[in-house]
Amino acid sequence: MEETASCDSETDDAVNNLLRTVRIKQYELSKKIINLKASTETLKEQLIAEKKKWLQEIQETLQLERRMKNEQIKSMVHLDESEKQRKLEIFKEYLFFTTTTMNLEKELKKKNYQDWLSEIANECNHELSRVQDSLTVLKPLKDMASKWSFDENQDQINETQEKGQGDASTEQENTNMSVEPLSTD
Repeated sequence: MEETASCDSETDDAVNNLLRTVRIKQYELSKKIINLKASTETLKEQLIAEKKKWLQEIQETLQLERRMKNEQIKSMVHLDESEKQRKLEIFKEYLFFTTTTMNLEKELKKKNYQDWLSEIANECNHELSRVQDSLTVLKPLKDMASKWSFDENQDQINETQEKGQGDASTEQENTNMSVEPLSTD
């Protein structure tokens, strides 16, 4: 009899330890998910801010180009034809150089930004993978805990039947007991 009680106590301790471990892991996963959501929101805010800066830079550049073109046109009105041609060529070269430089800078910024976003996405995917792996590891523990709860209810029903306590309706209620599995939410 003592041996059975000792075995039950050890089983209860083992199951309680497993349940405690499952709860700790669920809490840790919840914290990780909250951190991922916060990181995602921060990244969205940073993306919006970068987009606004980029649009503002484009507008400023366009305004500068317009002013420069207007100034060049005004200055060319007062020049003779050969000077106009020379200034026009210089202006065209300058515009080509400026446009090329701006396009290269835009492409470089775009590439850097895409690399940065890819890195963030990889980090998020890695963390999500770790969370999913943890859930996979915890599933057998959850299943064991669910089974243990069912076995405990079945043991109580058997004890009641062995002692001969209760009437037929109580026995019927006990056999109709159902155990709901633990939720992973």
